[in-house]
Amino acid sequence: MKTTIKILLIVISIIVSVGAILYYIDTVMRPPQTVEYQNQFLNELVWRIDEIPEKGNTINSSDYLYKKIRHKVQLYYNMKYITENEKDRMLEIFMAEYIPVFLNQSFALFRRSTWNENDHVFMTSRIKEIKSIVVKRNGNSQPLIESKSSASIQMLEVDNVIDSYNEAKKIMSQTSFNGINTVNNKIKRARELREMEYLSNCTNIVNGLKDLPSKIHNSHYTFLEGLNNQLTNWYNYSFDDYQEKFKYIDKQVTEYEENANKLYGSKKNLESLKNKLVSSYLNGIDNLAWRSARDINTTQSYNWYLENFSNGQYTTQARDAIRRLSSVSSSSQTQRYSNNYNSYSSPNKGYSGNYKFVTTTRNKVPLREWSNVNSPEIYQCPQNATVYVIDNSGDVYFRVHVNGYTGYISKGYLNRQR
Repeated sequence: MKTTIKILLIVISIIVSVGAILYYIDTVMRPPQTVEYQNQFLNELVWRIDEIPEKGNTINSSDYLYKKIRHKVQLYYNMKYITENEKDRMLEIFMAEYIPVFLNQSFALFRRSTWNENDHVFMTSRIKEIKSIVVKRNGNSQPLIESKSSASIQMLEVDNVIDSYNEAKKIMSQTSFNGINTVNNKIKRARELREMEYLSNCTNIVNGLKDLPSKIHNSHYTFLEGLNNQLTNWYNYSFDDYQEKFKYIDKQVTEYEENANKLYGSKKNLESLKNKLVSSYLNGIDNLAWRSARDINTTQSYNWYLENFSNGQYTTQARDAIRRLSSVSSSSQTQRYSNNYNSYSSPNKGYSGNYKFVTTTRNKVPLREWSNVNSPEIYQCPQNATVYVIDNSGDVYFRVHVNGYTGYISKGYLNRQR
């Protein structure tokens, strides 16, 4: 009996031992194929993304999380810890959490009274990064953020606010007067910018744009004062060009008086400036008229000066010149010119002389300073130019006036008209 029991126990022990060995081999060395491991790298990414709403409550902390998660997603994909589909899925989950936080923080900065341009650089750069993210959908590479999505529209609004800020800064620096129409458009745009939803919160921008009209007004008045210098430099102009310059200056003064109140909200008194401009003009036109009469140096030119500038500063010299010329020649013909003080005709422009010629060659004819072939050339007379002879007593050269210039031309180049 005892022997039978021992044998039975031994058999049972053997069966249990063999069973245990077979179970170990089947379950430990060859685990069931239906059991799936969870990807610890995906779990880590999801865990970090979930931290954004809580730990990304400042622009610096959210930026830190953004950079860290972007780096890990790309690193795990490069190391083949996650697949391309898993990478794209993580990016979509990540952006769904990060973009609302980023936008809220951006608009919060725009609601402040003091703006920092470094924040603008950061926002612009971050939006550019986000828009550059590409994922695969249905086998095709596409931007993660669709152009018509709410996120895309709000990021565009952030960009537009920053662009408007930069435009306002540029306009604020343009305080110089550069024409009525340009200034009108600039001031109108400044008013629009300072009333924009977010830009109106920035104290520096609002104050700068409000001050713009007064700064341009000061520049405008300085510009008008500077016009007098152009009139005092009369020696740089011909007689006719000087009159055109005065018409231009008169137009500038008139435009200011007609538009200043509308543009700047006030108007400066210009009576003193206008008196100064007229005084400078009268002095300049007198000097130019005398210079022209003296260059022609005929009885007609001096009489023209006396008729139009009876109170001029050179009347004594003009009368002396007429007496001197009359003693040389008993015949003189007085050329009449317009006596309209604001629209004189230059004696150079209207002088007709005793003889009228035209140039005969197709080539340009040299007008020389003296009656000598080696004399300096002061002008090239065009073909068929009208030439008025001042003195025809020379053997080879005429002293002539042509197109505002006085000099000498060889007789062989001329064909008499009268």
